Amino acid sequence: MNKTYTDLCDILGVRYPIIQGAMAWVATAELSSAVSNAGGLGILSPVTTRGLVEEIEISKRLTKNPFGVNIPVMSPNSDEVVKIVISEEIPIVTTSVGDPNKFTSILQREGIKVIHVVTNIKHAKKAEYAGVDAVVAMGTEAGGHVGREEITTSVLVQNIVDNVKIPVIAAGGIINSDNLLSVFTLGAEGVQCGTRFIATEECIAHKNYKRAIINAETDSTKIIARDIVPARVVKNKFSEWF
Repeated sequence: MNKTYTDLCDILGVRYPIIQGAMAWVATAELSSAVSNAGGLGILSPVTTRGLVEEIEISKRLTKNPFGVNIPVMSPNSDEVVKIVISEEIPIVTTSVGDPNKFTSILQREGIKVIHVVTNIKHAKKAEYAGVDAVVAMGTEAGGHVGREEITTSVLVQNIVDNVKIPVIAAGGIINSDNLLSVFTLGAEGVQCGTRFIATEECIAHKNYKRAIINAETDSTKIIARDIVPARVVKNKFSEWF
């Protein structure tokens, strides 16, 4: 396990193999820099009221440790985000919802590490073929957007580890050290956590949302919009419409 720990940390330039997920609107400089200062890898979302350039500038003032930016490949402004990432000399990006071939070689020519988020083996192999440095295997337990296949994290991680040679990072339902150790035994080399970082002082999410997360039970969430863009949300009156 020590070798697994060291390999991913060397790739990312961090102390701990823990990545903060790029949650739209709430993955701001304050949150990502706090994660990076604690030894993990903070990730900025390009969806921000302040604008990505300002978020990056604030992050550079708040931390001297590596941090990254998420690039939703299919987003209408993904090309602009790539240009900003390159000009600001961001060392690491996570890419998602789109073809990893589109930006991987462009980013790597600039010395940027690329980690692609996948929800099935087919996409993991495609990402490896595209040359990404690692993949995040995101299981259906994850919050927010999840894969249509609804494969559990443990099954997905083990199967992707068995089918690719690049590092695999587990995501989906990772909330504590026990979860981290369990995915290590499946061959993962690190974890990505999203919801776990929302109920923190550094996160700008509303206090009612944070309280809902803290008070949540095992059956307090549901997947909505399965026929459009599946997403795991907290059960409430709004989610009843789906």
